Amino acid sequence: MKVTIAVCCLNEEKNIKDCLGSLLNQSYKKEDTAILVVDNNSTDRTLDIVKALQKKHKNRIRLVINKRKGLAKSRNIALNQAKTSILAFIDADCQAPVDWLKILVAGFKKVSRKDKKLVAVGGSNIPPQTTRFYQALGIMLNTFLGSRGSVQAKVYGHDHYVKHLPGLNVLYKRKIMLETGGFDERLGSIIEDEDLNYRFLKKGYRFFYLKDGGIVHKMRGNFKAWAKNMFLYGRGRVAFLKKHPERLNIFFLMPFILVLILPLAGLFYFPFIFFYSLFFVLKEKKIYLVSRVYLLFVVTHLFYGLGEIYEVLMKDNVNIDHKLNLFSLLKKRY
Repeated sequence: MKVTIAVCCLNEEKNIKDCLGSLLNQSYKKEDTAILVVDNNSTDRTLDIVKALQKKHKNRIRLVINKRKGLAKSRNIALNQAKTSILAFIDADCQAPVDWLKILVAGFKKVSRKDKKLVAVGGSNIPPQTTRFYQALGIMLNTFLGSRGSVQAKVYGHDHYVKHLPGLNVLYKRKIMLETGGFDERLGSIIEDEDLNYRFLKKGYRFFYLKDGGIVHKMRGNFKAWAKNMFLYGRGRVAFLKKHPERLNIFFLMPFILVLILPLAGLFYFPFIFFYSLFFVLKEKKIYLVSRVYLLFVVTHLFYGLGEIYEVLMKDNVNIDHKLNLFSLLKKRY
């Protein structure tokens, strides 16, 4: 089975060499693997690094430049430029174990033999264990209050069906992607993968998680960068709900509500989160990480909520056709 691996990147000079190196080193047959890099007009050394690898590994890497800002656009370019029936995505700040592609393809073949509605398979993405911040982040994300049960950084011990596979570690059936319309470019660089997956779900397609298909993800490596990312994720959640208001879930709004009533809720929230953090660091026998895990929970929830509030109340650049009347929708649903 021939596969295209798409890497969409922007100013990833610190990561792109490691990412592409891990893809060039895959145990999957080289003649059946195409690596497609879609660069979003980087201004650092990313392009120089990719071109140097192209020269060294002739005919194994193809480079396309996307001059229009937005990850969704880059992903669509990869979708349309790919020449294979199967398309895998991995982000530039990720590294794939040597058998990653072989595991995804084998899993896809196995499940699709019985399930004709299978559209994608994928695995977890976990931070490297190189710093105490990353160690704490891995613990925090591998809890319900850290990831809300998402495959994003959550590690499960068994293969099973899921409702969403993040776009940084996924293998799609390309024909169905094209039929569904690809990624919504109005979303720019936020939540474009979950939007596509939800449209798949509405058409009856299914996703399958592979416990052995995980990758290493160099996530934001300090509290400031993590807070900024969570703010963006919060904005993305509201942009998603603007387009799909029927997907409103109370768990999506908990950070929003927490920020609004923090003076009152804080009397319960902060002690609860501390003991919640303490439970998991003790479980992992890493008590020295308790303060970092605790702060990561607080930063994640508060900045996610602030991002949601910003997207609801402020004029923004996410070009969704209508505004989210959150309060009337809540009244209607609950």
